[in-house]
Amino acid sequence: MAMTFHASLAVLLLGLLLPTAGLAQPALPGSFITDLEALQARLESGDTASVSERAARQAERLAGGNQADRWTRALYLQLAARAAARDEQPAEAADLLADARAIEVAPPEWRRRRLPEEIDLRQAAGQWDRVLTMLEEHLDAKPDAESWRRAASIARRADDVGRAAAIWDAGWRLGVLKGREDLLTLIRLHLAGGTPARGAERLEEAIKSGELADDLANRRLLAQAWQAARDRSSALEAWQTLARRSDEGQDWLHLGRLALAWGEAELAQRALQEANTRGVEQAEPLLASLKE
Repeated sequence: MAMTFHASLAVLLLGLLLPTAGLAQPALPGSFITDLEALQARLESGDTASVSERAARQAERLAGGNQADRWTRALYLQLAARAAARDEQPAEAADLLADARAIEVAPPEWRRRRLPEEIDLRQAAGQWDRVLTMLEEHLDAKPDAESWRRAASIARRADDVGRAAAIWDAGWRLGVLKGREDLLTLIRLHLAGGTPARGAERLEEAIKSGELADDLANRRLLAQAWQAARDRSSALEAWQTLARRSDEGQDWLHLGRLALAWGEAELAQRALQEANTRGVEQAEPLLASLKE
């Protein structure tokens, strides 16, 4: 798990219960402010049971009231969520925060701040699909590289590599993700996520532009990408370029086998002969089969 439950709890408990001054919000009656502050103090002293019960009761009583009542209800729900988090019940805490975020009279900025808290709690509870959906919602509000990387990581944990590739690709196109390592990650995600042709195109462009080195490792990755995409012409050309550059018998053997499987007998014979010349024993019976 990327973030432990206790780390999530620390994030949730940071700051004051009441929102930052200056946020546009309905005015709260003084009696509710006093009650909320008292409950917050009891929560900090470890009295989670009574805080949870009182906050839930108050939130239910205020449902359907005027704007000030509903805003106050959101704060009681937030407090109940904190009590649940302290009791190591992250799923319940996340649901309470979701109810609080759904109250439209609560200030938009306050509701936005609850989103990453809910994400952390749902991640602690292990509801991956829900976490991923929320993270994608969060990306628009917080366009930093770490958020995009985290969303892609969650998608991979949910065994949705294609979605991870789509998230990473969007982050790359927006300029949030950048640099050599992020580009290589994007290419590998495309290969693993069922869009190898897109990965091959990205890699080929990067090699031509000098963004990535024109070295054996990247040439090998390019050949593998085109092969995975089953683009016969591009794959055979890429493997041939790699074999000439590496001069390794195993690369010539791979090219020969691929050409043979795809009905390119002439290329297969040349490649297998090169592999045989370099002492690759597996090449000889394949050459013999071509003469039959």
